[in-house]
Amino acid sequence: MEKNLSSARTSNPRRWLVLTAGILLGAALSATDLAPLDRDAALARAAALRTNGDWAEAQGELQSLWEAQGSLPDLTVALAYGHMCMLNGAAAQAEAPLRAASEGEGPLAPYARPLLAECLHVQGKNAQAVSTLRHILAEGPSPRGEVSALGLLARCQRAERRWNDEAATLRRLLVLQPRGARAEAARFHLAQALDSAGQHLAAFQAYQDIYWKRSSSPFAREAGLEASRLAREHGYALRRLSPLQTVEAAQRWFKAGRAADALDLLDAIPARALKGGLAIRERLLRVQILYALRENGKAVAEADGLLRDAGPTKPSLLALLKAAWALLRTGDHAGIVARGNQILAGAGDAEAIRVEALHCMGTSAYVHGRFAEAAKTLAKMEPLKGDPATLASGRYKRAWCLFMLGDVAGARALFDSLARSSPGPELHDPSAYWSGRCDILLGDAAAGRARMTALADGRPPGYWGWRAREILAKMGEPLPPEALPPVPADWRAALAAPEASLARELDWCGLEPEAAAAFQPIYTARRAQPLVAYAMATLLTRAGDPGRGLGVLRKAFGPAADQYDSDPAWLAVAYPAPYAGRVKTLSSTEGLDPALVYAVIRQESDFDEAAVSPVGARGLMQLMPATAAKVAAEMGQPAPTDSGLLNPITNLDLGIHYLGTLRRTFNAAGAAASYNAGEDIVGGWTTAWGPVTEEQFIAMIPYAETRHYAAQVLWYRHRYQQLLGSP
Repeated sequence: MEKNLSSARTSNPRRWLVLTAGILLGAALSATDLAPLDRDAALARAAALRTNGDWAEAQGELQSLWEAQGSLPDLTVALAYGHMCMLNGAAAQAEAPLRAASEGEGPLAPYARPLLAECLHVQGKNAQAVSTLRHILAEGPSPRGEVSALGLLARCQRAERRWNDEAATLRRLLVLQPRGARAEAARFHLAQALDSAGQHLAAFQAYQDIYWKRSSSPFAREAGLEASRLAREHGYALRRLSPLQTVEAAQRWFKAGRAADALDLLDAIPARALKGGLAIRERLLRVQILYALRENGKAVAEADGLLRDAGPTKPSLLALLKAAWALLRTGDHAGIVARGNQILAGAGDAEAIRVEALHCMGTSAYVHGRFAEAAKTLAKMEPLKGDPATLASGRYKRAWCLFMLGDVAGARALFDSLARSSPGPELHDPSAYWSGRCDILLGDAAAGRARMTALADGRPPGYWGWRAREILAKMGEPLPPEALPPVPADWRAALAAPEASLARELDWCGLEPEAAAAFQPIYTARRAQPLVAYAMATLLTRAGDPGRGLGVLRKAFGPAADQYDSDPAWLAVAYPAPYAGRVKTLSSTEGLDPALVYAVIRQESDFDEAAVSPVGARGLMQLMPATAAKVAAEMGQPAPTDSGLLNPITNLDLGIHYLGTLRRTFNAAGAAASYNAGEDIVGGWTTAWGPVTEEQFIAMIPYAETRHYAAQVLWYRHRYQQLLGSP
């Protein structure tokens, strides 16, 4: 054969080129048993499995394609298989296909190299990863690609303990002005690198800068602790504030969600420096912070002490109110009544404080199932002037007391009043629903139908409208009509055009952000075409930008995803389902419906991996550090750092296990309420109230935030069940 090829090469160059091309084509075709269409179909099947959360099956499909190839591998298959292995945590298995994709010719190689670098880093091959990353950076990647490459390069250098190199890389990264959590992480890691490199003063100053100037940084508390350590070890001077400045800074940080840091500041003030009005202000703030940190016993002790020392002044009465609410968490009804009476005796004509005290006392009786006592106490709020939201909350709880005592007519009157006067859905919708239910119980079916129809026809759709539609269906009433636009063909058909080939292959490879970016020019040129708009909306949501995706969808199709009977194809744009394989596997392990997990994530963080709440909850599932530490101990894992909770994998692992624990104790409504308010508190409600229906339990929740939270979670669960096809 070699002889024949040599002869052809010398005697007829044109014939040699044709023969060589034929041999190479034959080798490529013989490298796999699949024809091109079969290959495309297999890649599409694997992509569908990945999206559905069947990651092991997707990897198996791609592995078959990969292993069927010879010496000329299909680079799309290589990239798709390598990426799927990475998603499944099989970095060693991913290296060969990712290396093949990185070293090949064609448009996919630049997308494969960052994945190869990540793969090498995960395996501890940091020197090779650094070489790959320097190649990427030398090619002049996009700004986004440069930020990602520099971030990974810094991680590799950190793993190799090359602190000065890491610091230089992070400085280069910060010059690019990354946003949000990426920037905050770079600043914090730069301080750590300087510290490890022996540049302690520079590290101290960097930590101080994070602690004092970046109140929204999720690394602020860790930075403060590190700065204090360096001050102790090297004699550096921490920033000094006057007592007044310290109290004011603590107030600012408390409002910014840094309750623990605010308490640290107050603890640092010498007791002898607090006098007069500043001392009272500091003690009231301390009670508020302790309450926010759920240090209930300490909050009560501080408030009692303030009342004892200052007498029934407004600050001491406000502190005592906070103490009463702290006792509500512990179930100490007698303690609440005692302090409530102290407040009423000392409040004089301060009606707003009297309203708050009566509300707390009545709420305590309510959550203990003492409905007659609660109704009597809450009724005393009616003639007083106070916060409108507090007065409405007391009226709402009194309506439920009357309902539970059998006075359905009295309950209906209060529910109806609230439905007519409450502007927001948090109180209006459950009041309207239960006003209609009371109508039906009292035999006024026509009034009940009218109330349910009005609620079911409201927009945007939500939990109580959904339940109203169920009642109407049981009554045989026609449901309010909805404008349901038809879904275009499968959105992937828009990727079949030749100019969309890169976006199609990137989507097959699971690189959703890159696929959306590649498809953007096509959408810009052909946005008036429904199929193109639908594809762009779907790609944006899959890329982690559901806000833009929904905006594109609404512009092209109106409220297609905002109907009760929206097609799952529309819901896929409005309701993201990232990390599907991990969520599906962990949910199965915990005995959870994945729809409930996604519903909690949607309500908690709206899929923002770097979210930090005002009270310090972090990440996708908004875990409090103390809760995360407890769950990690149950799982036999070390407690994560505050910044570690922003890692989506860590956050999902701990959050899903915690939700599974709650679900094994409560039904879905109770688990949702417990995720927000705490399992001990919700357990007390279920014990006091006895068996109630789901919608009754949600409506009876005494805290407006938790009531709205649970209703939203169960509505989102319903939406995800529609989307995922789960029961």
